[in-house]
Amino acid sequence: MAVVEHLEVERKYDAAPTATAPSWAGQEAAAPVGSILRAVYFDTADLRLLAQKITLRWRSGETSEGWHLKLPAHAGRVELQVRARGADPDRTPDPARLPDELAVRLRAWTAGRPLVPVARLVTLREETEVSGAGTFCDDLVTATRFADGSTVVWREWEFELCPDPDPELVRRADELILGSGARPARSDSKVARALGRGAGPARARRAPQTVAAFLAVRLGPMRTRLCAQDFPVRAYEHDSVHQLRVTTRALRSLLQAFAPFLRKAPTKRLADELRWLASELGGARDAEVRAERFESLAATKKHSELRAAARALAAEEREAYRAAHQETVRALDSRRYLHLLDALDAYVADPPVRKANRRTGAGAALAEAVGGAADRLFLADAALAEATDQGEREEGLHEVRKRAKGLRYVGELAAEAGTGPFAWAEPVKQLQDVLGEHQDAVVLRDWLRERQRKEGSHALQRGLDQLIAGERARARKREAAYPAAMSAVTEAWASG
Repeated sequence: MAVVEHLEVERKYDAAPTATAPSWAGQEAAAPVGSILRAVYFDTADLRLLAQKITLRWRSGETSEGWHLKLPAHAGRVELQVRARGADPDRTPDPARLPDELAVRLRAWTAGRPLVPVARLVTLREETEVSGAGTFCDDLVTATRFADGSTVVWREWEFELCPDPDPELVRRADELILGSGARPARSDSKVARALGRGAGPARARRAPQTVAAFLAVRLGPMRTRLCAQDFPVRAYEHDSVHQLRVTTRALRSLLQAFAPFLRKAPTKRLADELRWLASELGGARDAEVRAERFESLAATKKHSELRAAARALAAEEREAYRAAHQETVRALDSRRYLHLLDALDAYVADPPVRKANRRTGAGAALAEAVGGAADRLFLADAALAEATDQGEREEGLHEVRKRAKGLRYVGELAAEAGTGPFAWAEPVKQLQDVLGEHQDAVVLRDWLRERQRKEGSHALQRGLDQLIAGERARARKREAAYPAAMSAVTEAWASG
């Protein structure tokens, strides 16, 4: 089915039943047009979509009849429509027959739970187009809740901005609406108001005090980010696999930072499942990284045999990415993935803090975690002196990189909890960057050596020789930068 997509940017207002709509004096406005909008809204029984400001409805009786899915966006909301002609306005459609094009976008958000009707809305609308600014809607809404059959009636105004609106005309429209007695709406959407889920007044956000509160506040947005990255991966969007993998690693790092204060069994189970998801993403991500590296070399290097080898390998790795991506999507379709989302939800709702640490402050816990992470980094650096060959040294540098990443991450958490910022944060980031490129070069060098052993073409063999030499030189260059980068971290740490 065809999906119609557009960005909806609107402002919502509460209006009294007796309020008079703006006259639009001084602005070019069309005559109002009346219509009746009928819609059934769907969600899970525990309203998971509404909690994420996602709405799914079936609309009937006018030009935009069919399924409508609205998803939060950076500015406004993305609305996706799958239209259906001749829909029965009195029928409640079966959500199990939701078009695949929309259902796939909801799988992570619902964690596989069934959709049920939650509210039926009938809206009497008068719509006025305001030239250069947008469309004003005067809505009288009657909402019936499916759970208990109760009905609520209210009046609200909306102003949906047109594409590329004139900012001055939008400002004037807002002044006219507020001047007519309206006020900014208390609810994010009609269905939120119908179900009694208003947005509430905005409150200044304070750093949570306890470990449990900090985890709940920090894990919630990360769970949201993981779900938001689910569909881009399925849709083959550039860098989406990488971003989802980064989120799984960030979640594991958060659990590791607070491990001394958390019950071991549930924390290990969740960490193991996050590790599984990261591994399922690894094949596609590794192929993507190799393809991008080879494409860059093919575009920038002058030697013809090297360019030819890089182009051939880039094509191979793009094909490898496509195959690995199919395996990744199968993992996202699995019940194990849905169980992981459920486990993460349970962790957000009630972080399993040890009984003895329920009153432990997040700042104190993170200060301890920062100290432990720094100790592990300096011990890994000291262990490099024991390396007996280049292979051991490369493994040691990789260990230092992991420890630097751990210190950087807990430092960011500590700063969020009110401890910091730290003078060593930027030097640690630079150290991580140096060793990250070193590890990339080492891994690709070894991969190229293995690929060379399987290659029969002499021309490609020569190109592979040059590619291997290039990665070897890149690794050595980054290794040579390591002492200065590590020294900068040591000095910054000593200075506090």
